[in-house]
Amino acid sequence: MTLNVTLPDSLYKKAMEVAERERISVERVVYSALAEQMNALERLQDRAARSSDDRFLTALAKIPDVEPPEYDRLS
Repeated sequence: MTLNVTLPDSLYKKAMEVAERERISVERVVYSALAEQMNALERLQDRAARSSDDRFLTALAKIPDVEPPEYDRLS
């Protein structure tokens, strides 16, 4: 299957640099990056499916309700 996409010049330049350094085609760089991103999204969806509101609230309840140290406060 063929897919034509338009990339910003800066992103294409980075892909070209990686391709040259790794001695592979730009198409292979784009393919690899897309495959990696799709796998990451799938892993995230799998983790979300195993989660629940009850487990989140149980974990949240374990966090002490105290003021943060002075150095760690928002201004």
